[in-house]
Amino acid sequence: MKLLKKLKQLLNLDTPQDDAPKPISEPVLPDTNSQMPTAKPSLSTLEYLPITSAIAEWLNQHGWQLEHRPSDAYGMMPSGVAQVHHLIVPFGDGGDEWTCVFRINERTKLVSVFGVLTDVVPLSHYAPMMMAIAMANLGIPFGNLEMDPTDGEVRAKVSFDAEFTNLDDHTLDCYLQGVASLSELAQKLYHDVMSEQEPSPIVLDYLNAPFTSGDTHDETSGQFFEPTQQYQ
Repeated sequence: MKLLKKLKQLLNLDTPQDDAPKPISEPVLPDTNSQMPTAKPSLSTLEYLPITSAIAEWLNQHGWQLEHRPSDAYGMMPSGVAQVHHLIVPFGDGGDEWTCVFRINERTKLVSVFGVLTDVVPLSHYAPMMMAIAMANLGIPFGNLEMDPTDGEVRAKVSFDAEFTNLDDHTLDCYLQGVASLSELAQKLYHDVMSEQEPSPIVLDYLNAPFTSGDTHDETSGQFFEPTQQYQ
């Protein structure tokens, strides 16, 4: 499969391991520079984690290194197992490195897949980055880009409902490839924004700035639709 080959190029199969995982706090996602050990849910919790186990098994079958981090920040399930789990996989395109994070809510069956950039946006560039992301999202039909205003972290995101989605090779390949493509776009936007030497702190100053995110933009994606009496 061409898609699978592309993903194998993106994911780092030879990431060195470190037995001491770095602490993480919500909602900040992990740094791609951290070295992550391969981890699996314990046998005693597998029956309570059908979605987490299925995705972890899929990643392991392809030889991709992952770290499993349960989180009790969202509460516990009746079985005593954490409700929300994170599967963390380092990946990149040979030049830029990112972190792929599967955030799985076993109770609601909702899964979000993030592509987290290594570098964060400094406060001086918040305004142009916010506008660049907003304009890019107008032309993205699948998923979205976002920036955490608390720390400047930029990430790509796609989500799905595992209750109505088959967790097979084709489906997971598509979602992971979608995150990889959006991460590349986010990285390009980051480089474009950071190239500005004297950014303005006023978002409106960038309202009419030329859009430079590449082929995700067309003639109509930057236009808003006004309400009419007819269906559009």
